[in-house]
Amino acid sequence: MFTKARYTTIHGGTFTQHTHPLISQSSSELALFQLLEHSALGAAYDMQAHPPCHSETPSLRTVSDWMYSPRSGRKPVLWLHGSAQALNSSIAKRVANKCAQQGELAASFFFSSESAHPKQNSITHLVPTLALQLACSPLRGFRPALLKALHEDPSPINQPIPTQVERMILEPLQGVTSPGPFLIVIDALDQCEGEENQLEVLIQLARIVQEPHNPLRFIITSTNAPHLRRAICAVPLLHLM
Repeated sequence: MFTKARYTTIHGGTFTQHTHPLISQSSSELALFQLLEHSALGAAYDMQAHPPCHSETPSLRTVSDWMYSPRSGRKPVLWLHGSAQALNSSIAKRVANKCAQQGELAASFFFSSESAHPKQNSITHLVPTLALQLACSPLRGFRPALLKALHEDPSPINQPIPTQVERMILEPLQGVTSPGPFLIVIDALDQCEGEENQLEVLIQLARIVQEPHNPLRFIITSTNAPHLRRAICAVPLLHLM
């Protein structure tokens, strides 16, 4: 515990060392603690208070058809909108839970402007949160690639969003050997603080899905806000629902 301590004298006492269950004590994996500090842990699907949707709605069937459609004919991003956001979030939570049980969930981020945790409505914490979850997901090869990058240069955590995406998601994805598909759920995008930040999320998702051999698919839920509709309709990679 005190392997690097110098000029220190300790007399008696009991010391307890706490570690995160998903992060080991190796020097490279300690880099994940930096991600942990910058992550919104309350944004994960299984931390949400609203119950998942239990009825088989047309939206759920459409999501399932989209998720498992042939790679050649599918669009990698599904936008779920139009219904009340509470229903969209319930559907998103159910889909995330189902994919997690099947080993197909890569990550999730549920934005909330009403959360007691300010990190949950901020774009600042989106990429570190997704990167941390991806490192703990079934994507073989992502974790060691991310650890190597952060061990060599931890600065991307404090860089602008495009740099974070490049260094902490796109570059580690090049080492992934799992074919997928794996799902990332982004819920209540309209509750991300600032319209310009909401549009930035869409721009960065478009970068990710355009990468060749990318095993990730995205579900985005939001209200049918005009600025989001204009932006999303301009992206040909999106499946509208």
